[in-house]
Amino acid sequence: MRGTIFVPQIQFSWELVKRLQPIFEVEFIPSVNMSPAPMFIEGKLMNTVMSPGEWSLISQDKKQRIMFQSQKIDIIEELNADYSVETISRFGERCKLLFSSMVPDSIKCSRIAIAPTFEYTGEKDSIIKFANTCFHLNEFKGVKMDNCDFSQVFRVQERISDSMDVYFNYLSKFYTINKVVPIEGVNQLVEVSMIDFDINSKIDPDVVFDNGAINDFFSKVDRFCADFISFYFHE
Repeated sequence: MRGTIFVPQIQFSWELVKRLQPIFEVEFIPSVNMSPAPMFIEGKLMNTVMSPGEWSLISQDKKQRIMFQSQKIDIIEELNADYSVETISRFGERCKLLFSSMVPDSIKCSRIAIAPTFEYTGEKDSIIKFANTCFHLNEFKGVKMDNCDFSQVFRVQERISDSMDVYFNYLSKFYTINKVVPIEGVNQLVEVSMIDFDINSKIDPDVVFDNGAINDFFSKVDRFCADFISFYFHE
C-alpha cells in the first residue's frame, strides 16, 4: 500500500529523522544514496529504486518505508492481510500524521495519490479469466475509460472538501512479478500475479494541496478505494 504527495525534495536531516521517529511504532533506519548510481531498496514483496541524492527511512523488517524522492514522498507499507476498508482507513490516518510532520505549511503539494496493491494467491487460469472480464467494464462513476494498455484508467472528479473539487485518475493494472518463495526448504523464483489500484490526482498547475487538503484527501481514501475495488469485485 502506498500514499504519495508530490512536493519538491525534502533534504535529509537528522533533526527530521528524530522528529519522525516517535510517530513510528517500530524503529526506522535512514539510508541516503550518496553514490552517482541508483540504489535498490529491498522490500518484503516489491523493491524500489532510490536515485542519487534521494533518501529513505526503512523499518528493520523491510515492510515499511518512506521514500524522499526528487519530486515526491512515498509512504509504503506491506501488509500480509486481506483487503478491508478499515485497513485503508488506518493507513490513511497514518499518512495524514506523517505527511503533516514532514512538510511545512510553506510547501504546497502539486499532486496526491493512494495506491493499494494486491498479490493474487489463487490459480493462474482464474486470474486470467478475471482480467479478461475486467475489460468489459468500460464505465465507472458515469465516465468512460480514458486509456487501456493491460490496464484501465478512468478520470473522475471527486470532492475533497466543500471548497475543493479535483479530477483523479483511477488506474487498475494487472501484471506479474518474480518472487522468492521457500519450497521444500529451498528458495525458488516463482511468478506471482499482482493487481494495482492507483488513485492519483490529474496534473493541473492550478491545483495545489496544502496540509489541510492533504488531510482531507487521506480522510476519504477508504471510500475512494472501496468504490473502485468494489467496482471490480462487486463487494
